[in-house]
Amino acid sequence: MKKTIALFAAVLMLLCAVPFAAIGEMNLAAAKTAGDFPDAVFDPLGDAASVEYSHNTNFTGESGTEFVSDGENGIKSANGGMKSSVVTITITFGEAVSNARLSFDYKVSSEARYDYLSVNGSTEKTLSGEIDWTNYSQTVTAGSVVTLAYVKDSSGDRGSDCVWFKNFALQSLGTVTFENVDPLAVLTVRNAEGNIETPTANSSVYALAAGDYSYTLTRFGYQMQSGEFTVSGDMSIELGAMTELETCTISFSVTPAEASVTLTHPTGGEMQADENGAFVLPKGEVYSYTVSAANYVTANGSFTASADAVIEVELTYAGEAWDGTTVTQPAEENGVYMISDAAEFEWFAQFVNAGNSTANAVLTQNINFNGKARTAFGIYDYADNNSGYNGTFDGRGFAVTGIAGEDGILDCIGPDGVVKNIIANVNIASDANIGGIANTSKGLVENCLVAGSVSTSANYCSSAGIVGRAMTGNTVRGCVNNAAISNTTNSYASTLSLGGIVGYTYGTVENCYNTGSLSAKQDRTTNKGIGGIAGQIHAPAIVRNVYNVGSVTGPEAGIGGIAGVLKGALQNAYFLEGTASNGVSSTEGTPTAEYASKTAEEMRSAEFAAILGEAFNNDTDGINGGMPVLTWQGGSTEQPNEIEIALLQYPELIRDFVDKTQTVDMNALMNDIQLPRPSTLEDAGILTDRSNQKVLMESMNTDAFEFYGYHGIVYRPLPGSPAVTVQYRISVQDRNTEEILGSRVFELTILPLTEAELAEAEQVMRNACTEEVYWNGIKGENANKDSVTANLAPFSELVLNENGGFDYIRGAVNITFGGIDVDDLPGYDPMSYQPWREFRSSHPSIITCENLLLTRPEYDTLVTIDSVFTYTKYAKYWEKFGENSDYARFEAFFKQPVSVTVKVLGTSGSGTVEDITATVRINGRNFAGFTNPAEFTFTASGDADSTVWDAISAALAASGCTFDGDGYLLRSVTDVNGVTLSVGTYGEACGWFYKLNGEGDQPAAGTNALADGDVIELFYTDNSEAEGIITLVGDVNGDGIVTVVDALMLLRCALGTEPTTAAALANGDIDGDGVLSAEEALAVMRMAIQM
Repeated sequence: MKKTIALFAAVLMLLCAVPFAAIGEMNLAAAKTAGDFPDAVFDPLGDAASVEYSHNTNFTGESGTEFVSDGENGIKSANGGMKSSVVTITITFGEAVSNARLSFDYKVSSEARYDYLSVNGSTEKTLSGEIDWTNYSQTVTAGSVVTLAYVKDSSGDRGSDCVWFKNFALQSLGTVTFENVDPLAVLTVRNAEGNIETPTANSSVYALAAGDYSYTLTRFGYQMQSGEFTVSGDMSIELGAMTELETCTISFSVTPAEASVTLTHPTGGEMQADENGAFVLPKGEVYSYTVSAANYVTANGSFTASADAVIEVELTYAGEAWDGTTVTQPAEENGVYMISDAAEFEWFAQFVNAGNSTANAVLTQNINFNGKARTAFGIYDYADNNSGYNGTFDGRGFAVTGIAGEDGILDCIGPDGVVKNIIANVNIASDANIGGIANTSKGLVENCLVAGSVSTSANYCSSAGIVGRAMTGNTVRGCVNNAAISNTTNSYASTLSLGGIVGYTYGTVENCYNTGSLSAKQDRTTNKGIGGIAGQIHAPAIVRNVYNVGSVTGPEAGIGGIAGVLKGALQNAYFLEGTASNGVSSTEGTPTAEYASKTAEEMRSAEFAAILGEAFNNDTDGINGGMPVLTWQGGSTEQPNEIEIALLQYPELIRDFVDKTQTVDMNALMNDIQLPRPSTLEDAGILTDRSNQKVLMESMNTDAFEFYGYHGIVYRPLPGSPAVTVQYRISVQDRNTEEILGSRVFELTILPLTEAELAEAEQVMRNACTEEVYWNGIKGENANKDSVTANLAPFSELVLNENGGFDYIRGAVNITFGGIDVDDLPGYDPMSYQPWREFRSSHPSIITCENLLLTRPEYDTLVTIDSVFTYTKYAKYWEKFGENSDYARFEAFFKQPVSVTVKVLGTSGSGTVEDITATVRINGRNFAGFTNPAEFTFTASGDADSTVWDAISAALAASGCTFDGDGYLLRSVTDVNGVTLSVGTYGEACGWFYKLNGEGDQPAAGTNALADGDVIELFYTDNSEAEGIITLVGDVNGDGIVTVVDALMLLRCALGTEPTTAAALANGDIDGDGVLSAEEALAVMRMAIQM
């Protein structure tokens, strides 16, 4: 596909581009033959690594058969049924590997916790049970050793008792070093798909594959820095000093006066007040506050700092402070105990534990336990599945404060127990299972909120804000944790089950969120199971419609923004970017993992609340820093604006990319699509202020669907694969403020390719790539390629017609994008001087490159014209996935060579062409003492198509001068004494020019053919017009200088969007063929910027 305008835009972008060293490609020639290992599965590693199979003494097979072909495209272990056997693959990387990423897919079917796949021994991970195809990758260097072992226990088989491997690959990495990183700032690097990259041990150094990336550098109180970069090898990025934000002063007026104020920021942490109790805060940020006092209900709120202000907070009385001894029986109504104070609460707890586990109760007032020892009700009995509290306890939204000691409000909720509508403030610590509402639950916890702190020192128990152990059959719904959760164990190799909502769960967690911090000791590097929502999600548990904004700290490999260990299902789950490096730290079995990170701004949007579901409202009341709150907390349902309503039409405006009048079925896509342009979006009411708005388009799966401007590129699954559904987001953004004015997420479904259509396309490509088809396309009025006497005719595209032949599309503006394109020849570089791009002539002086104009020579001459054909509809798979062997067949659609050799009849018939000579004189005109070299005689074959530039460059080289430039623009010449004369040194009309046989008004030297006896004077002047240089090459608008404006004007003329003036043709037709082209516009751009 032609990208003429994109190539021209690339020139502008290259003004600030930095060249990088190319990543060294690994030798992919197979180190072993295909027969050395089944199906040559390791061939992609080439000679970069050696691979060995091994086994222990309990393996009864022959050496070399530890792993066998799986009958498809992978290998599988062969020690099934061999008790206590171990088979191992050892991959050792050689000196050719400097920095690379090894990846492969694995699948496990084994007896859970007994037979397992071990990666790099116990230091890395063990994988057991039923695990479907999963990708694994790690960084390797010279000398790295990777071991993959399948370990059998001493008992019989379960499952398939096997591990499978396929898709081994080795990808070179470049080391990207960020310099001058503020030590207190957070550096985040994302790849082109928006996924966060993990740094090396040095947080400022990344090992990245070739491609496009972006970065942000954030520090609370400072302006964010951001940028984009392209990795093609090792590189450094220098960051500037961070700039502080403007501040304002916020004070609090609280009742009672002795109340304390805690102020926090999602990434800045806790704010410190000045000596007057006021807070000096960066403007524009959202802050959350907690106001607390003994015997009062803690108050929470949030605000955006915009100007100096005083915030007034009056606390609610928490109820009479309990003395720790008084116990009073509450009143009873209709079998329900009406609890009005802590003494009555304590009576009820003791009553339940005395064998009345089904008693029901409600709160009628706030409860204040005053930090005294109390009874946690609902007794847990390991031997009794029905143990625990099995009544209904309704807090009715009242607060229970002063909870201290080693337990939550309840010890255990039984399978029939319901605990709901409690606002709890706790300060509890234990070395056993612990949760703010309940240590253990088998029942329902609903609409509860916990603040304060929960801590454990155990390495084997569960701890969380709401429920420590959420066992089979339990549900936690509509709950919030604001409490700080911590584990202080000194043990190693432990699964801590530390979570914001639940420590671990075998049941359901839904419609919940966590704002509290989670922490474990970071130096206990082998600990795991620490997550913002749940420490562990076991199968068959399901966790859905949840989000976490609390920071998660601990051993890097064991923490997750949502879950530490995932074995069950995670759906519609989100974590605040920066709270943890990953949403889930590890998975086991065959989990469902649907989660993503969000920025704070994204979480504060109405769209995010809608994504979470009907249980959530927008925080319009300042409850949670602008992030979604549960409906029982308050907030409101923000209605979509007019743009969001109009966006519902978007899919209906999409058309087929080739036939732009044809509507498409977005549930059965097979071809690329044309996205609606701004004028169409304006007519539809999506762009309400077109000049000040723009459309942002984002695909959630760029391997299946990606945007290229208003072109939607569809990558269909391979034959035999299922259809794929892709989400994509369309947003309208204010150009000036960058505010998102409206956004919608849509879905499309892409059907797989079929073997029949691929086979047909391959045959079409073979038919096209023939000399006959090529010659018929370019022959013009010539009847025979052996007697060419007239101009040839280039074409842009081949389109299959009804008769099975081809129609030739001429002119880039007429391309249909549905056929076979004449593509850019290999080696074409728009930033370098070249006479060819799509049609290359072996004798440009006889048949010109590109437009194929004929100048008959004196004698008959053979001329070869060549091009390459690309069937874009299928070549795109090779361009995107060419490194994947599954896509090898698509190479046949990309840049396939075609050529024809023709005989151009000479004016004098057959004969021999004599050599030509030319004289070159170089004259610096005494500027800066430049030393003129001796006269030079240039000699070349008469049929070599030599140009004036060939003679000049040869003369400069022979004289010992050095130069910078090419046949379009000679920027400078340095003589043998080091004197340099450059373009522009003495004014705008200053530079190097040439006269040919005394005539100064000449085309570019690289396009001007040389004749026998020519005399060339290359000279330097500060007044080109005085030298008779009237036609200034590139001066399209005739103002006497060559600028970017000339290049843009020439491009518009070349594309036909602006009339071609006489000046444009005279000064812009660099190659003298009488036609203006985009290539000439690029050349003028290079002249303007002196590249």
